[in-house]
Amino acid sequence: MLRNYIRLNIRNILHNKGVSSINVFGLAIGIMAVLLIFQYIRFEKGFDKFLENNERLYRLVFYRYYQTGLDKSVGNNYFIGQIAAERIPEIENFCRVKKETLFIRAENEIYKEDRTLFADSSFFDMFSHKIISGDKSIFLRQPDKVVITESTAKKYFGDENPLGKIILAENPGKKPLTVQGVIADVPGNSHLKFDLVISLSTVTTPSYCYSCNNTNTYFLLRKDSDQDKIAGEITTLAKENFSEREVKIDFPVEFHLQPVTDIHLNSDYRFEFEPNGNSKYLSILLVIAILILLSAGFNYLNLYSTVTGKKISGIGIRIINGASGKNIILEFVTEGLITGLISLLLAFALLFLLFPLIKNLLSLNFNIETMFNFRSWLIPVIFLVVLSLITGLFLGLKIYNVTPVTFFKGEIGLSRKNQSRYVFLTSQFIIAIVLIGCTIGAIKQISFMQKEAFTMNIDQTLVVKRPASREFNTVQRSFQEALLKHPGISEITFSTIAPGEKNGWVKGGISLKGKEKVGYQLFQMDVSPDFFKFFNVNPYCREKFLQ
Repeated sequence: MLRNYIRLNIRNILHNKGVSSINVFGLAIGIMAVLLIFQYIRFEKGFDKFLENNERLYRLVFYRYYQTGLDKSVGNNYFIGQIAAERIPEIENFCRVKKETLFIRAENEIYKEDRTLFADSSFFDMFSHKIISGDKSIFLRQPDKVVITESTAKKYFGDENPLGKIILAENPGKKPLTVQGVIADVPGNSHLKFDLVISLSTVTTPSYCYSCNNTNTYFLLRKDSDQDKIAGEITTLAKENFSEREVKIDFPVEFHLQPVTDIHLNSDYRFEFEPNGNSKYLSILLVIAILILLSAGFNYLNLYSTVTGKKISGIGIRIINGASGKNIILEFVTEGLITGLISLLLAFALLFLLFPLIKNLLSLNFNIETMFNFRSWLIPVIFLVVLSLITGLFLGLKIYNVTPVTFFKGEIGLSRKNQSRYVFLTSQFIIAIVLIGCTIGAIKQISFMQKEAFTMNIDQTLVVKRPASREFNTVQRSFQEALLKHPGISEITFSTIAPGEKNGWVKGGISLKGKEKVGYQLFQMDVSPDFFKFFNVNPYCREKFLQ
């Protein structure tokens, strides 16, 4: 019996190729968009959950209560992590991490490495990364040692074994670093992305700024530890350490512990290693996915009822000849499920073919392989099954519960005057208007940020970043002079950060001339004298800035 229903429904679909094709493709495109959104949401929510013991990993956050407001920073001094680990039994391990940009010379080639970390020897004990080669027990235990990722090893040495090879850190002078190990590339859903990890003891020389808040500190807590209690103890220890080192602080401070798995979506503090996501945006995307599903569902119901209307006479004859309500309803449900299954398979095929283009266009960090996950398909499959059942039951019951003569008088409730179709069409248009309006607004905002917000010709402006190391300050002037000799460069300027970048440099406890010291917090950047002229800042504003 079921085989007959399947054959009958396939014949009905082929008999109405035009409407059925629109129905299938429309539903498939909607499902494809929803699958992509769900996968993105799943990817964002999965940050750092690949780490072993991720539920026990925490990052230290430094709260400073200035008169102008609360400052939250993940930058901490060198001592606080070690002191806390030594004095608090609930802390099982700790690690300090510092991120910098280095120029690395390998095999007579120089590479700019923006994702370079300096870390304690406990780094690979706390953060579980797959070891490709090397002995993890000796990683970063000595100065001048480095561990690199698999793709970095391939870039530097090709197919050669990188273990024991020397690379040079090209700051003024050359610092030799010995490769101790190779690990698998860091997953895209990690807040701590890197290509090289160098032992922190390499830079902790007598000239290192041990009191600067320039290092991220992580803790591995023992099971069932009270993170709030531990954070309070760290605050007490830190204040004692400040007092011992005669560091005077004129504003309240405290420390908090943040779960590593919360970092990507729930923090935007100073000294973040990279821009984080936002849980609110994921909620908006989820609403958009639901609206797309509803719109596709309404479109499906409208077109399906249109196809049903074309074969209404044949259905009436079958009912007159004794077809039961169960048979009619089962026929509609089966046809709905077949259409849904075809749409689902087509959605997967479209996503598989178009994903490389979509990934490049939207700068996505996950791969198509992650789409082969039961959870990614669960909601669309449930939606299709429920939609097919509702459609089949609704139309089957509506058709069967009419008198036979109604079929031949044309009074069946699937005509164009059917009020339910108007409701579906109106809802579909409202959803479409909302989505189109939001898209237009987003496009205009992006266009404004890319074009109208700039006061200079951005296409003719090039940003060159040099390492922040102080050793480069001595060659800054000669570098500028060399640049101006280039025939393609008309003028230059410099600043400690590029316009538009997040500024992490703050000053607290500012002393105004002729007045007592106040606890204001000011964000600071150093610029050259011609900085505002270079960027064509309004003259009135420029005069105010330079007064």
